[in-house]
Amino acid sequence: MSQRHSDSNDKSDPLASRAAALTLLSGAVREGKAIDKRFQKIAGQLEPRDRAFVRHLVATTLRRLGQIDAVLKTFTTRAPPAQVEDILRLGTAQILFLETAPHAAVDTSVGLVKRVRQPRLTGLVNAVLRKVAATGQDIVADQNWPRLNTPGWLWDGWTKAYGETTAHRMGEAHLAAAPLDLTVK
Repeated sequence: MSQRHSDSNDKSDPLASRAAALTLLSGAVREGKAIDKRFQKIAGQLEPRDRAFVRHLVATTLRRLGQIDAVLKTFTTRAPPAQVEDILRLGTAQILFLETAPHAAVDTSVGLVKRVRQPRLTGLVNAVLRKVAATGQDIVADQNWPRLNTPGWLWDGWTKAYGETTAHRMGEAHLAAAPLDLTVK
């Protein structure tokens, strides 16, 4: 699904949605904060389509975090500061899994780095995401994505209890979004 946030008639701020996604992702990954409990406070003022984009971007980044981190390791020699690392994660998710135009993902990621007051790292983010756009799909194609996206402790438990093949299928199932239930009560 392609997300467009650069139409000339569009009055939404593309950095606002990415900033909300950054806050939600960082809170979840670094502090163990639940996204659903914080979503309205952080993204509630955005337009409906921007809120949907934030939810989709954060969910995709979390579901594919193992793959994303493996791709980023290919292009970085050491971890950048936490906020910049999370910006790279969001940009990589957009490029590799959300079909966002690479130039848009790079541009908004660089803008977000400036917004979080890390301007000295704009060159790094620009260079890394351009490399992700150029060769990231080839790296992803060769990944064992069910294994990469499953925490080690969970994978080990599944493998011990059910075997490698079933663990692999369970890892594949985790990438699917939960079905939406609109049951009227």
